[in-house]
Amino acid sequence: MIASQLVLPRYSQPEVLQVTRLRPAVLQTWMNRQAIKLSDQNPGYGRRRLYSMLDVVKLAVMRRMADLQVALAVSREIAEAAADDLGVKGKMDWNLFIFLRPSEGTSGPTVSIIGSSPLIAYSPTVGDARHMRVSDYVEPFEGFLSRRDRKSMSEERPMNPDRRQALAREGVHGEPVIIFPLGEIVNGALAQLKAVDEARNGPHAGNSGEI
Repeated sequence: MIASQLVLPRYSQPEVLQVTRLRPAVLQTWMNRQAIKLSDQNPGYGRRRLYSMLDVVKLAVMRRMADLQVALAVSREIAEAAADDLGVKGKMDWNLFIFLRPSEGTSGPTVSIIGSSPLIAYSPTVGDARHMRVSDYVEPFEGFLSRRDRKSMSEERPMNPDRRQALAREGVHGEPVIIFPLGEIVNGALAQLKAVDEARNGPHAGNSGEI
């Protein structure tokens, strides 16, 4: 997808609300608080604001995370990083997942961002959800087990009960995690926007934006 097509403001607020399923009051609150960085434009008093594809993608991501009670600052960071990746690459893998561990009440270090994209901090993984094991993401045993123990865990479930009990006594056990289908959310929003374009201009609208 050509970058200029992604940043061109052309979607009205009703179209944005239709695609993202945001409540109008929430969208207005985010706009008033400048909770999200939108495409450069200055509609001026009395003129309606238009939104770009990247704007809508960011709002779609943030709406899903708001439903999960993810902090606005975190959802904004992830939405911006997703939009940046989309703007550079022109596409995103449908099977891209990220993983969030809510830590509002935890004492200890917060997540450190390493790498060039904030998404790195959220363990991005590409894979078919039908073949993903929950244990790979909720059980932080990797750094605590011998190679033989890890092999046993991967091939013979469950792991040795005594070993599991010993690890739990050390505070090493399964932890809650949010598995977020970022690729589905981003590409779903883009597919809906393509349908909006086609409804306006016919079935061939928007083809010039593909590479």
